[in-house]
Amino acid sequence: MRTILEELQSFVQSQAPLAGAHPGLQDEILRFVGNLLDGRAAAAR
Repeated sequence: MRTILEELQSFVQSQAPLAGAHPGLQDEILRFVGNLLDGRAAAAR
């Protein structure tokens, strides 16, 4: 599972948000995945 989360994190980091995309969505996804990788609750800040 960790490998999948790390791959997802790398993929999200490599993407450029489209014009009109939800502001901060990329950061929210990265925080969510980072929390899971660190063993914290997904919604933790």
